[in-house]
Amino acid sequence: MSAAPQRRTRYGRSAGVAAIASGDRHVGMAMVLGRRSVLTCTHVVNEALGHDGASTPKPSGLVRIVFPLAAVQSERLASVSTWIPVQRGNKPGDVALLLLEHDEADIPPDVGIADFADVTGRTIDQDRLGVYGIRGGESIGQHVQARFIGDAGAAMTQIDSTDEAGLLIRPGFSGGGIFDEREQAIVGMVQRVKASVNPSSQGGPSKAQASTAALALTAAQLAAFVPDLRVEQRGRPAWFPATWPLAALLLLLACVSHFWVSQGGRGWIANLALESEHLQLAAFYGMHVLALLGPFVAWLLWQYSRDFSLSHWSRRIPAFPLCRESWRPGRRVAMSTTVIALFIVLPLYAQGHFLLKFHGQGHVFADVSTFGNAAWAGVEPDCVVKDDFCRHPKAGRYAFMTGAKSIASHFDYAYVYGERRKDSTMEALTYFPVVQPLVVLALSAVWVVLLVLWGIGVWSNKHRPCGTKA
Repeated sequence: MSAAPQRRTRYGRSAGVAAIASGDRHVGMAMVLGRRSVLTCTHVVNEALGHDGASTPKPSGLVRIVFPLAAVQSERLASVSTWIPVQRGNKPGDVALLLLEHDEADIPPDVGIADFADVTGRTIDQDRLGVYGIRGGESIGQHVQARFIGDAGAAMTQIDSTDEAGLLIRPGFSGGGIFDEREQAIVGMVQRVKASVNPSSQGGPSKAQASTAALALTAAQLAAFVPDLRVEQRGRPAWFPATWPLAALLLLLACVSHFWVSQGGRGWIANLALESEHLQLAAFYGMHVLALLGPFVAWLLWQYSRDFSLSHWSRRIPAFPLCRESWRPGRRVAMSTTVIALFIVLPLYAQGHFLLKFHGQGHVFADVSTFGNAAWAGVEPDCVVKDDFCRHPKAGRYAFMTGAKSIASHFDYAYVYGERRKDSTMEALTYFPVVQPLVVLALSAVWVVLLVLWGIGVWSNKHRPCGTKA
């Protein structure tokens, strides 16, 4: 007998989808929170048990839960754990947490777990939202595209259907999750459809029409009602998606091109560096560029990891520049490993190489006219650039010379750093002893500290491993 095919756990918009049924009749939707818990609306539970939808007492009956996207159709029975009934006036409510009975098996693992996010760093007005639901009287559901409209009162949020095929959020969608494609997480729960009414032109009774609008509770509101609900705080700003790929690619470009030249490489890669011929100066330029870009990229990584503190470690690393954010465990692990190698390990190695080259090669030369010829009395001359700059025992990477006309002269082309090339010509750059290398080292230290903080966030034990339940 051949082995049964392996069922893949669902992720993304199809993860954690459940439905509430009464006999063979669909009543509403629900979201899987863990291996034995689901979240839905109280009016859906009431209807499933034959009660009035606005009934406030906590019911004691068992609710039938089905999983429309599971590989094998199955059902479970659950009782009410948390009960926040429909509130009068403009108050949030209508939330029910259901727990499976003790004699019931766990929720099928291939159903997946719904991930929730509270987006605080930006607005979600332009985000593409999606809602999966089953219309009353039907058995097959639909994914409906939607968009955030705004607050529909002090307690409710309005979303509108935007599906080009004309699919609308209908009765039967209540309790379903609102999935944000950009965040790859649930940002709210549908509570009810905002039905529109067209008055009759003949003076007869008005007729209810299908509406594109629905009212919802946000993930933050749901977390207030269900303390154990795991909601990630997404605080990265709106400019992050454009800034991350630009900064990361610039860092990689600077790293590779300057490292290439510092090793004697030539060609089009060398032309991308700030110095394309001189080995020491390429490393000198490289350590400065990486000292500026490295901390910023590390800060972006750290900010991103904080937004996904409850996710699998690979989800805490931003996608490779110009690639999609879609969440597939195997693919994401490979992508995240590549990001670590190219934008963390390689730049750090290159910066170490540049710093060693700076300290072990090249020399500091001082301007003779700034310090006067007397300063070189008894010093063996080693001068370059038409004898305007000469080496001096006190002119070093971390040492100032004395005898300048004023302290300002130290920062007015008084020193250069460079080295002779094989053809005996000199290549040199303006240099500021003590201050310049200490700034580079300080920025490099900040870079390392930020990466340590990022690493702690990525590999902390808060995350839920792939394929397991909350």
